[in-house]
Amino acid sequence: MSYLNNIRTFVRVYELGNMSAAARDQRISAAVASARIAHLEEHLNIRLFQRTTRTLHPTEQGVLFYSGACKILEAVDEAEADITDVTS
Repeated sequence: MSYLNNIRTFVRVYELGNMSAAARDQRISAAVASARIAHLEEHLNIRLFQRTTRTLHPTEQGVLFYSGACKILEAVDEAEADITDVTS
């Protein structure tokens, strides 16, 4: 589940354009959000964001990964909804 959490965090950071805002949105600390992005980058062996002290911009690889990450999260949400429909 942690890989999926890393993907969820990546998507929120990408959409909000800010690590702290994404962390607040997910009710985690900014340090946890940063660590999740770092783990994802390490796993993929790429940089997903260009970071400075004041800005955060997705890299070309980050833009490409965002599209796939959204599809993954949509598929998981659909699978969970299907199970809920059957068990309700």
